[in-house]
Amino acid sequence: MAKKPLPQIFHANDPTTVFLKAWRSYVPGRYAKSLVFFRSQDRGPEYDRDPSMGWGACVMGGVQIHIVPGNHVDMMSMPSVRVIAEKLATYLDNGLNRKESVGTL
Repeated sequence: MAKKPLPQIFHANDPTTVFLKAWRSYVPGRYAKSLVFFRSQDRGPEYDRDPSMGWGACVMGGVQIHIVPGNHVDMMSMPSVRVIAEKLATYLDNGLNRKESVGTL
């Protein structure tokens, strides 16, 4: 966790109300490309119904799902961070190789 104080705006408003309002009013758009999605291994069974956790409905190019050890908060520390970095590096390396092959670098 960042262990930083909440922004001043949250002191004037009830955070629960602010977050719920944002949650209820957000309408995701369509994304034509693909998405790399990291989700924690230790989630409740309610998250197993849709492995993409809703992203599949918005992402037209497909969702690449990777399971990371631990829970949602653990994803920000070792060993989860290493797992994410290693998986993400393969996507970044593949993107670099494609650019080189078409001569755009």
